[in-house]
Amino acid sequence: MKTISKTIQTNMSKYNYFLMAFLVAFSFSCSPEDGNDGAVGPAGPAGANGQDGNANVISSGWVEYDESNWSALTSEFGIEYRYYPLSVSTITQDIVDDGMVLVYNRFVISNTPASMLPYSGNITGGEQTLSFEIELNDLTIKMRNVSGSGDPGTFGGPGIAEYRYIIIPASGSGKTSNLNYSKMTYEEVINHFNLEL
Repeated sequence: MKTISKTIQTNMSKYNYFLMAFLVAFSFSCSPEDGNDGAVGPAGPAGANGQDGNANVISSGWVEYDESNWSALTSEFGIEYRYYPLSVSTITQDIVDDGMVLVYNRFVISNTPASMLPYSGNITGGEQTLSFEIELNDLTIKMRNVSGSGDPGTFGGPGIAEYRYIIIPASGSGKTSNLNYSKMTYEEVINHFNLEL
């Protein structure tokens, strides 16, 4: 029994020695300093031009309100509104179904910063709310008194106030996913889509 055990130990020692010699030889044969680098290959063909991340986003720029564009006083579910209708052909059915429209307002006369609609404040005296709704090819800015009753009045003309809309398709650049634009400032949204202020 001792002879078999001694034979196994001797064979294991030879095996370990052989394995160590092999690993040392292999590590020297793979040295990175052994050869020179090859010549640089030719440049590949130019890739196709990609679209900007905001290629599908549509922005109106700032537009001055025209006081004559406000509708007559209209009742909607017992609340009295004035409407400011806009024809916007880029509000397609895909935008209505899956896209997003942001509308901003700013009062030039008082130098107030741009605010996303809905907006509430002293617009024509007292407290009014500006909101909007979209339909195929249409955007309507709506104004009412915060109380919901009475004529909110109208505003517009040179140097008074301006509106701007931004249309964001759902299938655009992927920039719309998981973002809450209502928590972003106007400047953050503009910078996000690389649009002009």
